[in-house]
Amino acid sequence: ENPEVPRMIIREILAREDDAREMIREIKGNAPMPMPNTFLDFIQSGVDSNMFRDINAKQTLISIIGMSLMYFIGKPFFEEVLEIDNKNETAFLNEREASIIDLLKYGVMKRSDHVDDK
Repeated sequence: ENPEVPRMIIREILAREDDAREMIREIKGNAPMPMPNTFLDFIQSGVDSNMFRDINAKQTLISIIGMSLMYFIGKPFFEEVLEIDNKNETAFLNEREASIIDLLKYGVMKRSDHVDDK
């Protein structure tokens, strides 16, 4: 809903790393539940239940965040280099969401076809 927020947050983190760390600590201290742990626990429970391959939960979470934010952070770059038409951004973002889900589903889920990785 606010596509400029990720760029603003990254800009602040890069410009004032120490302030950003302090703000993050404060937000974490006041959160009703430890949010990153919720996601990490979800990923780890998928590994433990044999639904997901044996993946590193922290690395996977970083990848999910990166896939979700990178378009917004590099929007001018992607629009120019990949010639993305921003007139229909809603359709593009819906496609982006489906693409991320597809990649996660078939790149994280255990393979049932027993194809050897090459």
